[in-house]
Amino acid sequence: MTTTDHTTQIDAVNELLPFPTELYTDMGGDDWNPQIYFGNTDPASDLRDNRAGIDTTWWLELDQGTTVLISTHGADVAPATIAAWITTTLTEQGYTL
Repeated sequence: MTTTDHTTQIDAVNELLPFPTELYTDMGGDDWNPQIYFGNTDPASDLRDNRAGIDTTWWLELDQGTTVLISTHGADVAPATIAAWITTTLTEQGYTL
């Protein structure tokens, strides 16, 4: 998938999540793909504490990176499936949505 494909996929997943999010693209990153940020805001960076994104597969990084969860879902999996994985995984990790 191209960066444009990843961006389209990330936008679609973001719209399906049942909690407040922000999209942010780290211009210093390897691929310039946006990431989905959510949770509390870190006053030092002004970014949310948790994020989700795509490399080869979808991943979650929680509590400013203290917990990293890698899914088995590739970048081309349906957005509804990814939104459900994110929501279910957060609930399993003890987050209240």
